Amino acid sequence: MGAMSDLRRDVATLRALRYLDLIAPSVVVGWAQGRAIGGDSRRRVAALGELSEVRREDVDAHLMALADEIGLEPLTERLAGVAAAEEAAHELTRGVVRPIEAARRIWLIARRAPSAEPQLRVFIGLASEWEDDAENRASYEEEIRSEALHLAGWSE
Repeated sequence: MGAMSDLRRDVATLRALRYLDLIAPSVVVGWAQGRAIGGDSRRRVAALGELSEVRREDVDAHLMALADEIGLEPLTERLAGVAAAEEAAHELTRGVVRPIEAARRIWLIARRAPSAEPQLRVFIGLASEWEDDAENRASYEEEIRSEALHLAGWSE
């Protein structure tokens, strides 16, 4: 069960990031190759990992077919924006990026997915305040962390 939920989460995130053109197609191919090495025998994952020519349209078609195959809901701009922002929040909570980097990334996501912007607006405000108020940056970073925990589903 755990492997399937990991697959669903990975595919949902990759699909959202590709939809918003936030990652290169080669990242998806690399992910699929890693899954295949790890023993994933799904035909669609293997097909993604075996693409000899990494073309955007081929990678996206395989990724969308895999998403359909595993039962992900149809992708909308809002869903892509929220999923991509959740990934940025997860990266912050795991210590991969600094708070301001996560907030700026979420701001970019909101620009690329305007229908998700209402849910992401708090990060836009905090990033803007961080930029404008150097004296209180530590406070803004704590607020960004708190909001990221909430967005990532790790707090109430």
